[in-house]
Amino acid sequence: RRARVQEKIEKLSAAEFLAPDAGPGVDDSEPTMSLELVSLEEAIAPQAYLAPAHEMVLDEPGSALSRVVLLGAAVDGVASVCDFLGALPANTRQTFLLTQHLGGQPEAVLVERFSAHCSLPVRLADGATRAKAGEVLMVPAGHQVQLRRDGSVELQARAAEEAQDLSIDASLSMAASAFGRDALAIIFAGRGNDAVAGAQAIHDRGGQVWVESSSGEHFADMVSGIFAE
Repeated sequence: RRARVQEKIEKLSAAEFLAPDAGPGVDDSEPTMSLELVSLEEAIAPQAYLAPAHEMVLDEPGSALSRVVLLGAAVDGVASVCDFLGALPANTRQTFLLTQHLGGQPEAVLVERFSAHCSLPVRLADGATRAKAGEVLMVPAGHQVQLRRDGSVELQARAAEEAQDLSIDASLSMAASAFGRDALAIIFAGRGNDAVAGAQAIHDRGGQVWVESSSGEHFADMVSGIFAE
């Protein structure tokens, strides 16, 4: 007799046919989510916002500075600064940074004098409080002030041999780097040549430089130096 061989045909679905030929793996993953029943009051209660590490959130709404006005005055320009501050309206929304040569005068006395003439708040700049629109910051003795667009204030100590008086040049140059064309410098007539290089930095970055017109009663060396430059 002739032997008949019968082959068995195995049927597979497409999914089973395409499945990788591998044994069962070990799932070592751990669940990252869970369900928990809480009360309705707890579920809808407001939660504190935790900002990501890469995200910058301003401490106060509207504290970003769109423009800064730099005031620079020598010792003999205090009266002119008082006149200028006295003419500012109370609703002024500009931020002012005043670099005033002290000439040995206590800074607290000058702040009090300027405050008496100005309808805006006048205070010494410090690194703990952001600059705001509608206020006058005065550079403290022995330091330079770096303002940034987010309103933050950085105090930089000057070297002992340079701390005799404040540098208008440094204040204007740092503001020119941070604000560019949004920096406005106002220089009052007075002795010395401080502010010439800083005014040049403001001008080179597209900002504006205004100077006090001299009536002949002031030593206008600082103003004349700016015009000459």
